[in-house]
Amino acid sequence: MDDLLHIFPLTSDAWKDAHKTSNQGDDSEKSSSKSVLSKLNSGLKEHLVLVSAVEQWHLPLLFQCAVSYASEGKRVLFIRRKPLERLPLSVHGMSQPEASVLKNVKFMYYTSVRDLISFCANVHTQTLPPETVIVDDLGYFIQQMKELSPEQGMVKLWCLLTDAVHFIEQKSGERVPLVLAIHDKIKSLPDLCWRFPIKTAVITGPASDDAKFSVKMTFKHHVLCCTYEMGTGGLMLASVQVT
Repeated sequence: MDDLLHIFPLTSDAWKDAHKTSNQGDDSEKSSSKSVLSKLNSGLKEHLVLVSAVEQWHLPLLFQCAVSYASEGKRVLFIRRKPLERLPLSVHGMSQPEASVLKNVKFMYYTSVRDLISFCANVHTQTLPPETVIVDDLGYFIQQMKELSPEQGMVKLWCLLTDAVHFIEQKSGERVPLVLAIHDKIKSLPDLCWRFPIKTAVITGPASDDAKFSVKMTFKHHVLCCTYEMGTGGLMLASVQVT
């Protein structure tokens, strides 16, 4: 569950307050944060993919993931197809994007799938490879692979990225998180993600209010649903439910 704790404030006061509210003040063991975390913490080590229809839903979570790992001193590689126009909102109760933290985040802007493939092929030549890899809008790169179907493109890029990450892990002896984001406009890709050893977080929200959205993740025996609200000060965790 490492990646979740770098995106969702599941151990912060913000989490505790939201969880208590969603359970109407129930203080029983069933509703306590300790109990919920124990349900979800089942040695989860899969990589993570965020699936959403709106960039402003998933981008703050990707950015928060980068900031959280960077705040621990890890070298973070954040791959996008274009520069950020502004810093995304951060999640209330988590590490903030201070200058001392952002120095550990390296943004790479790839406009071609060839650039992404080249990174995977040449990662072994890097003296200081990344310790966390984040790729935004993977579907953009998949659609450039005209000779392959979207499903075949997803499989190829997934294999290349996981091979690159596995190489870094073998060299460092430590786990290297891989976090991806995919737009749900390619309808077959979210379903395909379930076939990989990757945890899928589906982000949805009402069409009438894009300032509020929910993130749903299915585990072996439980379902986690976190609802966020966007404010001027960042993303606020509005409620947490585990069923």
